[in-house]
Amino acid sequence: MATLGQLTCIALLPLIGCGRSTTAPPPGALREADLVGGWTMAFQVGSRTSPLVFGSLDISAQHDPQRPEFLVAEFRADFTPLLGRQVSCLQTPQPALVQLRDSASIYLALTPDAADCGLLADGQFAANTFTGAWVEPSITSQPQSSGTFTMWRKS
Repeated sequence: MATLGQLTCIALLPLIGCGRSTTAPPPGALREADLVGGWTMAFQVGSRTSPLVFGSLDISAQHDPQRPEFLVAEFRADFTPLLGRQVSCLQTPQPALVQLRDSASIYLALTPDAADCGLLADGQFAANTFTGAWVEPSITSQPQSSGTFTMWRKS
């Protein structure tokens, strides 16, 4: 059963955010510090039989001054072998932002200042990897491209 403070925090989260808990995370729960470092990413379009494109995401411990809920990162990938072109609005290397949404999921703004182009992704953590979906938004309501990704720590 949620406390009144927790319910208030949940209700106000989209507006003001909430403070961090002072209790220890449950075993296996991710913390921001667990995200810091180098990651390898593999992207696919649609089916599991499509070719793979590999990229890298280097996440720092620094928070973005304008969006403090995000960690600053640098993303590199060339989508030309997969899409026949680079993802719109994507430079390489590309400043990126990473948000730990809860103890097992992340949101990746891989082109953070692009509204109707670029690359966004979100994923779930299990077995030392993140898996999830990515999308290249467009000015229309339909994405330019989308697919799945897997992300694991560089060795």
